Amino acid sequence: MRASLRHRFLKAVATDADAMPSGDGWTTRCLHCRTRLEVGADGTPLGAASLEHVVPRA
Repeated sequence: MRASLRHRFLKAVATDADAMPSGDGWTTRCLHCRTRLEVGADGTPLGAASLEHVVPRA
């Protein structure tokens, strides 16, 4: 994943009201499907996390 995309991912998660900081990054839920999302401290998505879950296109 490009550094610019990781930075955008972190910015989106950091401004999410439901996101909670965890020991190694952030944990939140998708607003639409309620999937648990985890993002590393450097912006790397962990598991099912994707930018589409955090900032939907539609």
